[in-house]
Amino acid sequence: MVKNLFPREGSWDAVGINCSDCKSFRSPPKWPDEQKEVFCNHHQVSLKFELRSNGYMEGEWFCKYFASKKGLGKKLSVELDKVRGSLQDNVVYKFGRIGDDFDEVTIK
Repeated sequence: MVKNLFPREGSWDAVGINCSDCKSFRSPPKWPDEQKEVFCNHHQVSLKFELRSNGYMEGEWFCKYFASKKGLGKKLSVELDKVRGSLQDNVVYKFGRIGDDFDEVTIK
């Protein structure tokens, strides 16, 4: 398990790294995603497990291959680089509280 030591740079409670901000994320035609069409082009899998019942994203998720569409702040880039080698190829990680292990979903 990998500990969540990422700084909160997205907002007071958000890290600012999420699949929806990744270059490999395929967004649904419209939000909320009632048809559960969110998809990862890198892994070639549905990301519907990241959605709440109302069709909006539940929390912040990322994987080893996360590549930001808009760029990350320096602190986030450094922290991601520190843990990237410890991350598994076929797992998507969900941020929780600082110091806790990440929640994990195996995707293949």
